[in-house]
Amino acid sequence: MVKLIRLQGDADVNNEEIRNTFKQPILIQPNSKVALVGASALLQDEIVNENFIIGNSNKYFKIGSIIDNQVKKIYNAEITPGSYSAAQFVEQFGTAANYAATDASAEFLQHQTSIINNRFYLETYNSSRRVPQYSTTAYWTVYDGSASAIDTRSITAGAAGIKISMNPKTISIPMFNNLFETNLVNCSGGAVFAACECSKSNSVPVNTSWGLEITASNAYRAIIPDPEADGPPSYISLGQSWAANDRLVMNTFGGRLVIRILDASANLKASYDEMGKIPRVLYEPNSYGVNWNIQLPATGQITDGYCSFLDRLPAENTIGDTNTSGLLQFLTPTNTYNVMLATFAGFGMNGSSMIPYKGNPAHLEARETLIGLAAYPGLLISVDGLPGLLESFDGSKDSRSQSNVVYVVNDLSVVTSNQLQLDIPAPFFLNLKNSTAVNINELRARFLPSAGSLTNKAITFSGKPTLTLLIDG
Repeated sequence: MVKLIRLQGDADVNNEEIRNTFKQPILIQPNSKVALVGASALLQDEIVNENFIIGNSNKYFKIGSIIDNQVKKIYNAEITPGSYSAAQFVEQFGTAANYAATDASAEFLQHQTSIINNRFYLETYNSSRRVPQYSTTAYWTVYDGSASAIDTRSITAGAAGIKISMNPKTISIPMFNNLFETNLVNCSGGAVFAACECSKSNSVPVNTSWGLEITASNAYRAIIPDPEADGPPSYISLGQSWAANDRLVMNTFGGRLVIRILDASANLKASYDEMGKIPRVLYEPNSYGVNWNIQLPATGQITDGYCSFLDRLPAENTIGDTNTSGLLQFLTPTNTYNVMLATFAGFGMNGSSMIPYKGNPAHLEARETLIGLAAYPGLLISVDGLPGLLESFDGSKDSRSQSNVVYVVNDLSVVTSNQLQLDIPAPFFLNLKNSTAVNINELRARFLPSAGSLTNKAITFSGKPTLTLLIDG
């Protein structure tokens, strides 16, 4: 007689084993056979053992902000295709967000991603604040020379020139989006406008700087940081020379350096625009981030300038910021739902609609744990509790106790975002070694990595997985 047996697990009770006890024993006739005909389970192997594989079909998401509580500005973000660990995936996600969600219009969104309790965590800063023109008391400190005039409209060098900087004890430039703009009234022969990453303990900058320099021959050239951030910068000619009342606009976002020089009529005179040139500057307690340095020759003068900043009081260990409203959505640029990426990040079917989050800075935590793809080449489905031992074998070199394998999943295409879905139209049967009739009261099933495990550890699951068995005999 053929028997159809459906087993159902419950991860809230046991997330490593499907264990069913029957109210009435099931009679198994001598020399019976068993076959798996179907299985469904959401596998939840530990994220350290999972791959987060990004390809052209699942590399996109959208991220942005709510402006004035109404207007939504959202950007297309793109993760670089590759195979990542959970930590690498989260870092790539943050990098993609920062490359996309900042631009030359200076919206100043800064995204940091992390893993907290195996969940994806997003923290977004909105630092669209500017130094109110030039000010001596709150924002700028004179390091060399004596300024003949520093007020809310202009900075004029003294007889021997001047070097001033934003005060790093009270100001920290954002991690990815920095903005500096000024009118170059008289800046010939040695003017420098550079952003520098500062050390944690004082205002001395390390050897990481970028910006613009005017040479002794009045030529503009871009200052490009050393790729390893431990050597002197290089210089690239912009093919133009300084002229009175040129306007300089420098913007960095997502590792991109943009320099634009406009003439007195606001026409574009020279520009530099290249990705991947700015090193990552991380928010950390007691670090001074990035500050701007201005060096003017003795006759130099600049007017109508400002730069972006984040407030931080000297005694605080955390960065203050403006209140932020963020948006996250797992859609492609053509508005197709990116279900795999949403599942990776722990948002599942909730990721197709906009996910708003607020705070100071704004915080967003996924509802589910990070879910990657199994890092093993396949998996085994085993069933314990049948009479005798199944005529099945596990050839793993890592010795393991009898696993009673009923099915081998070599083709992981049946596992989508860790959802195993098997429907076997032509099941194959394994012999049971029972010479007499046997009553069974309980069956137990596990999912095992096909590469074997010294600890005989099962792959965990969530929800209520099911297995369907066919017993002939």
